[in-house]
Amino acid sequence: MVNITLKNREKVLLLIAKEGVNLSQFAKEIGISNSYLSVLLNGRRNPSINTASKLAERLGVDIESIFSLRVDESLKEVN
Repeated sequence: MVNITLKNREKVLLLIAKEGVNLSQFAKEIGISNSYLSVLLNGRRNPSINTASKLAERLGVDIESIFSLRVDESLKEVN
């Protein structure tokens, strides 16, 4: 399992603003609700890899530039 956390809320807000859309429009464009986008940006929940990918793709940035990705080592199989 991959744990995904937002690195910098202000950076993402700035990137969205540079796109010339408001948060509600941006959320609609990536297929999530405005309230869920708010929860993500405020760090109350972490996105799925799919949602994080859509967000980064829409902003034209690499996912790693706005999210920290960490593999949960406890879930790896031991051979």
